[in-house]
Amino acid sequence: VSHMGDVGLHAVAILGPERFLVRLDDEVLHIDGGEVTPVAGASMFALSRNRRWLVLATTDGLIVSPGFGAEPRQTVAWPEGLAVEPDTVRTLDVADDGRTLALASDQFGIWLVKDGAWTALAPRPGVGDDEADESDHAASADAVRNLGTEACPVFFGSYAELKARLGGPLGLDAAHAAVSPDGQWVAYGWQDAPGHYVDRVTATAIEPQGQIAARSDYPYQLRFTDDSGQLLSNSRYRNAGVTVCQDLAALASGDAPQTDDYLRAYGLAELPGGRYGLAEPVAWIGGAGWSHAAPLGGGQPVFTHFLGSALRGYDFDPASGRVAVASASGVLHVLDPFAEAEPGC
Repeated sequence: VSHMGDVGLHAVAILGPERFLVRLDDEVLHIDGGEVTPVAGASMFALSRNRRWLVLATTDGLIVSPGFGAEPRQTVAWPEGLAVEPDTVRTLDVADDGRTLALASDQFGIWLVKDGAWTALAPRPGVGDDEADESDHAASADAVRNLGTEACPVFFGSYAELKARLGGPLGLDAAHAAVSPDGQWVAYGWQDAPGHYVDRVTATAIEPQGQIAARSDYPYQLRFTDDSGQLLSNSRYRNAGVTVCQDLAALASGDAPQTDDYLRAYGLAELPGGRYGLAEPVAWIGGAGWSHAAPLGGGQPVFTHFLGSALRGYDFDPASGRVAVASASGVLHVLDPFAEAEPGC
């Protein structure tokens, strides 16, 4: 409901058996057993796939450290001259080297950070710039109507009209980005982009490699596989959606198996397929209440799970074998994904 505001959990990281980081609304909380403590100045975080590097988005910049509470390895100041509101960082990702990061904000854009240097991914000429979005900017913001009240607004209009009125200064909506664990690929998109952009990251440049076309309606979620060889790309239509798994070596071909054709992916995690007798990993896809754990190449889901609200964040910890799920209802679920539930549970 509009008057409740945008509350709920947006991300989670497992730090230990009873220790977690979660993002609640626009603040980061550290959970240690029964003790919950706000992390001063932090509004978003990311944990590398090898579990070695933690990044906090703070008022001072991006703080990279070898663990929560450890001495920072570096603090990357926000780009000079850019108006940054750290609490608008929607997604944050870090490679296993701890030096390559990707972040997305509807307010100040999509960026790659490598060795402390910032590179704008979107908007930039030809990618989400004014010319590409001309039709959206031509939409009349005055055409948007509020069918509710001032205290509890319910806005009505076409997508382009709503975007012109509410989409932020850059015209981005639901911006998101991911970096591969090996730091050699970056992918990104937003809700009305033509697809997910995929770039190669070298020592000296960022080289556009192609796009993964939206198979449903709008690009919505991304996640590289643990081996950095494939990219899970979700596009959505309302609460439904399609997830494909693109082999990066075959990106130019445009061929990608359909992992799931049901869910709008609010969150994604990779589980070892061997635990289910499969030769390939499993993508656990969190939708609007329902979740599917589907083989990357598609087919019958290994399992489905109903958790009751939008499942915005996942983290699988190989050491403990547990998955933490952050939900829009504000509940942190900690589950064993390899234990079959009793009927009725």
